[in-house]
Amino acid sequence: MTNDFEEVVLAQSPEVAAAYDSLLMARASRALLCGSGACVLGVAASAGDAEAIGARLRVSGMQVHVCKTLTREQAMVIDIE
Repeated sequence: MTNDFEEVVLAQSPEVAAAYDSLLMARASRALLCGSGACVLGVAASAGDAEAIGARLRVSGMQVHVCKTLTREQAMVIDIE
């Protein structure tokens, strides 16, 4: 997974670079820039690791949302209830 904007945005936006680095310091397996840099995401090996990373980042005041990756099949299911 790569983002062509990553190098430029991280070099020009200290806040985005700090969030990116914080994910890695919190032990994310990988940090990635989303889109053109509105947010960054961290990859974790397990749900437990993701929750631990989220907890570490929240202590520093960061806004964190822990999410589960869906398979294509899961994403295509429409729940209309």
